[in-house]
Amino acid sequence: MVERTFGTRKAPSQAYPDYRDIRDRNRSFESLVSYDIIGGVGLDTGSGNPSVVWPYMVTGNYFDALGIRPYLGRFIHASDEHGKNSVPYIVLSYAYWRDHFNSDPAAVAPRDFRGTELFFAPDLWVPLVDLPQIGGWDPLQDRGSHFTWIIGRLKPGITPAATMSDLNILPLR
Repeated sequence: MVERTFGTRKAPSQAYPDYRDIRDRNRSFESLVSYDIIGGVGLDTGSGNPSVVWPYMVTGNYFDALGIRPYLGRFIHASDEHGKNSVPYIVLSYAYWRDHFNSDPAAVAPRDFRGTELFFAPDLWVPLVDLPQIGGWDPLQDRGSHFTWIIGRLKPGITPAATMSDLNILPLR
């Protein structure tokens, strides 16, 4: 997990524009992904009985970087991202797919995949590029909005010390 120091405190959350800079300019990571856990939201699956779901908002490369393959269907990919509202897919967890869609074949995560947090299992994964603007505020452009987390896989042979050195020279704004 990539953490940052703000004043005297470390924080695991980052601004999305900082994620893009780190992803595009670092030399230490094979891959970096960004994600955020969103609180419970209501979702109507077409039955007229909305249920509360717990989604991850993820970058398009999330599943590819983690080496996860879908149980059925397809995942979202970095190549799907072409700006705001460009990825018209969500990925269902196996449990949500089974319980709310009666195992209808569609995009679904593998049975044992629970995301990247140890104590949280999302119901679905939603593309971060589709995060809505709120009253004219766009969290995907705001460097002061530290709402997303970054995790990555180091390149072979790269040490934590070399990674720190690499990240510390990046010109984050």
